[in-house]
Amino acid sequence: MCGTVRACEFHALKDRCVGRNTVHVQKLKCTQTQSDCDLTLKLLIAIFIGRVLFEVTLALTKPEDRPEIDWRASSWIWPWLGGTLLIGFLGRYGNVGFQNILPDWWDLATVAVFSLVVFYFAVSLASPAEKVLAMVEATKAELADEEAELSI
Repeated sequence: MCGTVRACEFHALKDRCVGRNTVHVQKLKCTQTQSDCDLTLKLLIAIFIGRVLFEVTLALTKPEDRPEIDWRASSWIWPWLGGTLLIGFLGRYGNVGFQNILPDWWDLATVAVFSLVVFYFAVSLASPAEKVLAMVEATKAELADEEAELSI
């Protein structure tokens, strides 16, 4: 195990590592890594920018050309991203942006419970199967029309 540990883990394991594995680990340098909180924040910013671009595109599209959007079915995404960001902030991974508040095993339990809550929330917001099938059929018809126009 000692030969494959990351350099950041060396300090916690140095008393257990012996022989050439210790020398190998000591030569490694601890590099900056991005924490879950850092990555989630960047993802949240990118999704927000995408949402703004999507809204601008919708506003510039003629009403008859706009697709039907079920905002309710997608409303679980923002609480999920916010909760993931909060859990990452309270977590203990990474060098920047974490508070180390959630101890071992409690972090795992927190993620499991949060995931189940978001899952059931998302399922409760899902579009009815009939509506989804109708939208799929409408999209198939639209694609067939476009293919017919292109083949002429």
